[in-house]
Order: sequence, then C-alpha cells, then structure tokens
Amino acid sequence: MKNKTTVETPVRSIRSFPDILPWLTMPFTKPTCTAYINLVRKVYANFVKIQKQEKKHKIHIPIIYIDSEIDDKIPFTPEKVDTYLKFVNYFVRPISMLVTRFGLRRAAPICAEYINLIASLYQDAGTIYKYCLTTTHRPVYKKDRRFRFIYKNDPHYLCVPSLHICIVTGCYAFFRNLFKKEHFTPQEQDLWNKELYEDAVAIGESVLFVKQHSVNCIPAALYMMTTLHGDLFTTYDSVEFINSLFAGDTTITPENRIQINSHINFMYERLLLESTCCDTWQEPVRHWLRIYAKQTNQPLDCQ
Repeated sequence: MKNKTTVETPVRSIRSFPDILPWLTMPFTKPTCTAYINLVRKVYANFVKIQKQEKKHKIHIPIIYIDSEIDDKIPFTPEKVDTYLKFVNYFVRPISMLVTRFGLRRAAPICAEYINLIASLYQDAGTIYKYCLTTTHRPVYKKDRRFRFIYKNDPHYLCVPSLHICIVTGCYAFFRNLFKKEHFTPQEQDLWNKELYEDAVAIGESVLFVKQHSVNCIPAALYMMTTLHGDLFTTYDSVEFINSLFAGDTTITPENRIQINSHINFMYERLLLESTCCDTWQEPVRHWLRIYAKQTNQPLDCQ
C-alpha cells in the first residue's frame, strides 16, 4: 500500500488581505463597534484635536524642535513616502486576516482587543503631547502630491513619542502573541511574523527617510511600549528593532548606521534607567524634553 503524500496548502501573505474589509465589518458586532468608537474618540482627542486647536491658537502648549545632528546622516528619500503612507494599511490588514480566518463572530472579540490596544497607544502618547508639543524641520518638497497632502493635513506637532513606531511595534507584538495563544500553524506563524516584522521595520525607517520624525522620536516610543506593554514587547524586542533599522539599506554608510543605531539605543536605555527612579512612565520623557529644550536654547515653560 502506497503512502499518501500530504500536500501543504500555501499560506496566504498577510499583505494580500484587503484594507477595506475591517471598515465594512466593524460596525456589525457590538465588541468591534464599541472598540471602533473608542479608537475614533482617542484618536480625535489625543491626536487630531490637540494639533487642530494649537494651529488655531485655541490652546498654547509649548512647542520645541527636537532635531538631532544624527538626522543629517539619513538622506531625505522622497520615494519612501509610499511605505510611510502604508502605515494605516499595515495595522488594518491583520483584522482582515482574522475575519477571513475565523469568521466575524469568533474574530470580533479578538479584533476588539486589538483595536482597543491601538486606541490606548493614542491615549498614552497624548499624556506627553499635552505636556509639550514636538516638531522637526521638515524639508520643503512640493514636487509630489503625496507630500503636499502630508504638509497640508499634518500640522506636525506630535513627534515625541512617535505613534508610527508605537503602533507598528504594538501590532507586530500583539499578533506574535496571538498566533501562539490561538495555535496558528507553524507555517502561518513563520510567514506572518516575518512579514509583520519586516514591514514594521520598513515603516520605522520611512519616518526618518521622509523626515517626518527625528531619531529622537524613536527611543521615546519604544520606551513607552516596553514600559506599558512589556508583556508583549520586551526590552530585548526594542533593542532588536533598533538594531534592525537600515540593516539592508545601501544609501547609509556602515559608519553612519552605527552612529544612528547607537544614538537611538543610548537614549532608549537612558529613559529606561531613569524610569527606575520615577513614579510615572512619563517623567523620564518629560525630563528629557526639558533638558533638550535647555540645551538647544528653546523656551519650555512646563514644570
């Protein structure tokens, strides 16, 4: 009797799941609808409203520039804007995967947990934004309509901590943990963890390539993640993420890459060490902002 050969079905790339499906399905279950409303409220209160009111001079939160000389070692690369703008698609597609794999009813509570995590990141980052607004000197680049769109719609006051970094690392960490907890197949875990991590690093690089963030924005975000969500994203994960930045890039010299990564690692470790003597996770970030403002001769009236 001949043995039958088992043929494994190829795992579908997570990048192939539709972006629109979550927006069509979230309103139709109570958990996801509630979580979606929570996300919208947190995004508006801690991201949109702050910048809108500051721009219209309805509030007066101190604003400081947080550029670093290290930023000059990263070339402005306009073509990376595509990767930068795929940020929303990045954290939405895994929801499509869950709905497709489990069906809406079973996926709903998992999706709600994930959406509420994203909402909490906006709220947590907002505690820093409401203390001090941070910005960088963006290049004037109007040749590309995508940059014109960014400059028109993003007042660019919320750099530290970088929500791009918080969300891509939070997404990756959440699903890495979920894949184990829900016993996804080894093939699914291998492919999807790899894709989510690669895309998280690429988006992390893109915020620096398109000059939407400074190297000073990255460690604050990673510090926030490991302090508040260390069960999902550890200090080891943060260091690995930092050391993965620009690993495959050929436009940055090895010497410059070492300086970039060393700068981010140093600031990240500094925040972690200082946090051991603080009552709240925010205080090391606020302290760094006060010191940086003083070093760069920028007025910062926060106490």
